Amino acid sequence: MRYRLIALLLLTLGALTLAITIGSTPLSFSQMVQGLRGDDPLLATILWELRLPRALAAVAVGAALALAGTLLQLLLHNPLADPYLLGISGGSASGALLALLLGSATLTTAAAWGGALLALLLLLALGRSSGWQPARLLLAGVVLASGWGALINLLLALAPAGDLPGMLFWLLGDLSHAGSPLPALLILLLLLPLLWPLAPTLNLLARGEVIATSRGAAVAPLRIILLLLAALLTALAVTLGGSIGFIGLLVPHLLRQIGGSDHRWLLPAAPLAGATLLLFADTAARTLLAPQQLPVGVVTALLGVPLLLLLMSRTPTATSPLTAAPAQSATPPPNLADPATAETGSPPPPRPLPLAPISTPLLVAHQLDITLAGRPLLQSLQLTVAAGERWAILGRNGSGKSTLLQHLAGLQPLQRGTLEIANQSITQWGRRALAQQIGLQLQQSADHFPATVREELLTGRYPWQRHWPDAPATAAARLAWALASVDLLPLINRPITTLSGGERRRLAFATLLIQQPQLLLLDEPTNHLDLPHQMALLQTLRQQAAAGCGVIAALHDPNLASRFASHLLLLFGDGQWRAGPIDTLLTAAHLTTLYRYPIIKVSSPIGPLWVAAEPP
Repeated sequence: MRYRLIALLLLTLGALTLAITIGSTPLSFSQMVQGLRGDDPLLATILWELRLPRALAAVAVGAALALAGTLLQLLLHNPLADPYLLGISGGSASGALLALLLGSATLTTAAAWGGALLALLLLLALGRSSGWQPARLLLAGVVLASGWGALINLLLALAPAGDLPGMLFWLLGDLSHAGSPLPALLILLLLLPLLWPLAPTLNLLARGEVIATSRGAAVAPLRIILLLLAALLTALAVTLGGSIGFIGLLVPHLLRQIGGSDHRWLLPAAPLAGATLLLFADTAARTLLAPQQLPVGVVTALLGVPLLLLLMSRTPTATSPLTAAPAQSATPPPNLADPATAETGSPPPPRPLPLAPISTPLLVAHQLDITLAGRPLLQSLQLTVAAGERWAILGRNGSGKSTLLQHLAGLQPLQRGTLEIANQSITQWGRRALAQQIGLQLQQSADHFPATVREELLTGRYPWQRHWPDAPATAAARLAWALASVDLLPLINRPITTLSGGERRRLAFATLLIQQPQLLLLDEPTNHLDLPHQMALLQTLRQQAAAGCGVIAALHDPNLASRFASHLLLLFGDGQWRAGPIDTLLTAAHLTTLYRYPIIKVSSPIGPLWVAAEPP
């Protein structure tokens, strides 16, 4: 990553040098140095008053748009999001055009800032009313952008014929009349050090808001911060250079192809790449048809469309025969096993990570009520889970298994009753500390952005980190143990988009293991797994319980529950429930009532089996 950033910095400096030496009066390197030192008054005027301010404006605008695009794509979990999608630029452009229409060119910048602020306030109001859901926030932004677009067209229709060319040129992107870029550059230089420590949290947020919350990230305030920063950066760019498209959309895509989705790379690389791209585009806009100048926004679109289509055509989006990675290798990658086994190249044997002994109950639910869409799922639930216990939740589809697990993980507010984790109310736990106690494996995984198996797995260490990952040796040992536990060690560098459904489920389980919670909550963990991996997963859960963990798993197969669980929780879907040792609850009568279908008990060499009978 370090060498890629150095190369990108050198490319940016080269683009800046090219921008200030190429023009109607080409300058040599020695002439550039003379002009910058002030030795030649004419050269100094060309450089300090014309080319350098415009080039630095291109740096500021390109950097702001690229960084805003990176943040917005993360915030909305949509790789098609860009700084103009939420309507911030539309509000800014409307304010600037209104000032130009009223003949107040000196107030253009202030009017643009006012329009951006109004657009941001509208977006915040809509986001709050929609519960800050990414899909609804995106839809609200699209609607606002359409409204601002209609207002812009109205202002252009009312503009006098003499003012219309200048307004259109500014609207298409124009750096020739940009104001001083120094305030924008200063803001960027201040923002980057503030964002840098957030890189691990942003990596976690890229995997989804529910996952990020369950692993200890404070998603709600982070969402507001990202939105405000993206709006600020967009307003900076629009007020300085007008509407310049494709920078914020293209640059994050390009950087993910080059260096991956780690925000330790994306945060510094995006401003550099955005600045470089806009410097080249502005240089082309000034020189291609000289002395006539083109709107730089037109040039970025002409460059961006084919390049973005090329990137999209080369990016695998799902597992298919054409995008599947090579078959697994029998030899694990080097430098992943712990030092004791690194020389042999064989993975370490799966073993539970050490846990502190727990004498108090891990979880106590008292008089818990859960209602969904007016339908009672659970009424007055009493549940106590101790270290070493293995609970299986059985119930029909829609009986509340997933909803209960999310409540137990603290992802949903309690409607009635109390919930204690390690003798402390769940409301008194901080998010990160709670994630050290409770880990949740969701029923499904949403891969919004590309990542490797290694990158996905490391997000499980977030509750135990402050800013940066574990030491290399410690991280390697944990990675090797977790992946060996689920038979995925050879796939450490594979993109997650090339994994099968079963491999993706095993990776989610490995991520839960590396989180090291005291209480493991799993929502249908055996889905998509073949029989050997189902049994291996259940065996690993038994080992975790023996090491001092508690386990609660929602299952569909009573036979897997009988092989794994020490206790059962039966959810009947109408508020009723039964909880207790498996020996007393796993009966044909209880299962028949639970599933509303005749279940019979069949003897086998490995013990009783529970089979669905023919309907009466």
